[in-house]
Amino acid sequence: MAEAPVSASDMRWRYQMSAYRLTLERMEIVQSMSWNGSCLDNANAENFFLMVKIQLYYDWEGAIQTFSKGIWKSTSTDATAAASGSV
Repeated sequence: MAEAPVSASDMRWRYQMSAYRLTLERMEIVQSMSWNGSCLDNANAENFFLMVKIQLYYDWEGAIQTFSKGIWKSTSTDATAAASGSV
């Protein structure tokens, strides 16, 4: 059986709200709630959002170019595959 997704958060009030907890439970998401700033529990989430921040905030022009190239490559590959009948 596949592992359930994990929502990592700190102890701020909104993550302790019963509505939030019930929504996670309904969606079968495990809540991992550490104390503020615990690098062990939040390392993956912190790293992901750091990369997003670097890409989109500090180097948004480069991120847009990379994103555009990825879309172009994806659509041109799909079009080539469709034209050759391999799709």
